[in-house]
Amino acid sequence: MKLEVARGVFLVAALGVATAAAAAWGEPGSQVVSAGACVPRVAKMQTSAQPGQPFLMLMYSLGHAGRT
Repeated sequence: MKLEVARGVFLVAALGVATAAAAAWGEPGSQVVSAGACVPRVAKMQTSAQPGQPFLMLMYSLGHAGRT
């Protein structure tokens, strides 16, 4: 096979893969949600399970430790 033909086949294959990747990357379009689907939930208040300040600082520092 000539170099020009092989290069053309490779280019067409690469464009096909890029097109398939772009199609798979696409986000779903926005949709209108009906009013029946948005049922409000009643949040249960638990006053006995309030985390303390040291616990919150520990969780915050652990969450940011992996990003540095």
